[in-house]
Amino acid sequence: MPRASQDLFDHKNELKIEIKVLESSIREASEMIMQTDLVSMKRVMRRLDMCDKNDVPTLKGKVACGISTTNEIVLTEMIFAGEFTDLNPN
Repeated sequence: MPRASQDLFDHKNELKIEIKVLESSIREASEMIMQTDLVSMKRVMRRLDMCDKNDVPTLKGKVACGISTTNEIVLTEMIFAGEFTDLNPN
């Protein structure tokens, strides 16, 4: 291999290593952000009795997981508050 080609090959490998390091840094930063969000979400779920102190979902939490709407938590709160008990099934 001519020297110029070898230099280009070495430079390419250095860039690949640098890319891997940067990707790892980005992944770690993203995980830290998601972990902070997860802690906040778990706190809200505990306060609404959707999970216990060990973060195990309660019946209320399982109902919220099964609901597909724009705001599962609000609908779950309405169900457990009895908002729909007087509705006629017709």
